[in-house]
Amino acid sequence: MGTEESRYDTAVHFEAALAEWTAQVMQAHLSLAEQISLLREQLMSEFQQDAAMAVSDDVMVEVRGSVDALSKMMADPFRQPTRLPACFNRVKQAVSNLYAELRTLRSQATALALAERNEAGRAADMVRAEKERDAARAELAALRGEMASLRRANEELARTTQQVEQDAKETLSAKAFDARGQKRRMGDILVDAGVITADQLQKALRVQEDTQVRPLGIVLIEAGYTTESVIAQALASQLRLDSVRLAREPIDANATRLINRQMALHHTLIPIRATAAQVTVAMTNPLDLVAIDDVEHATGRRVEPVVATLSDVSEAIVRYYGAS
Repeated sequence: MGTEESRYDTAVHFEAALAEWTAQVMQAHLSLAEQISLLREQLMSEFQQDAAMAVSDDVMVEVRGSVDALSKMMADPFRQPTRLPACFNRVKQAVSNLYAELRTLRSQATALALAERNEAGRAADMVRAEKERDAARAELAALRGEMASLRRANEELARTTQQVEQDAKETLSAKAFDARGQKRRMGDILVDAGVITADQLQKALRVQEDTQVRPLGIVLIEAGYTTESVIAQALASQLRLDSVRLAREPIDANATRLINRQMALHHTLIPIRATAAQVTVAMTNPLDLVAIDDVEHATGRRVEPVVATLSDVSEAIVRYYGAS
């Protein structure tokens, strides 16, 4: 009796222990299932976030193998109950490795994105720098053009100022006729105007007496006492004619065609204006009646003489008729 009771008690205790162990296994099974489900959700979320990243095949194979093995064990938890914790730990390690690689990929992607942004920034800076450089070059070219224009204008102003000063120096202000209307001698006109001194006039007159052929004006010019322009003005004032500077006087090319080059050279003159009845002729010697008669005969027009220097007439002849 005692033995049967003892066996009964043992069976009862065994069944109770088995029930308790079964309950523990099932509880572990449910806990593992929940953790696996959570891991899968986390993995799916990570894959969706990092879909553009290439995850290592070795890591994925390891994770899938571990999950499959654990899933098979979960299908029959009583078959190999002692291997469940080890298998779950392998899954956790595989998932940890996967997360580690994902973090590495994220770091690489972040670094790459930053490098791309920096590269894009550098490219934008280069484009901006090139535009600024081109703008600076254009501005520099414009400034150089303006400087060149200003330099030319300044040079022209200097030439004009110099010419005005020279003209002022060479402008004859003395009167060619006295109060009674009598024509004054050229030497007296020049001395009265302050162009030459009385001593210079006496020296020039002595030279003229020695040569007996050269006009006083030529002697004064050769001595360096005055200029061609002043002598031309003095002569024009004596003759009540206009004097012209041909370098600044407009010359009508049609007027120059009224006579030939040979006549212009022979008489040292050049037509500068013409109408149907009259031709204005720049001459070094407007008292040369033979020259005036030749021009009137060649043109069929009345000659109006004006006084010009020998240099101006010679240069104008070359300019309009050629050097030879």
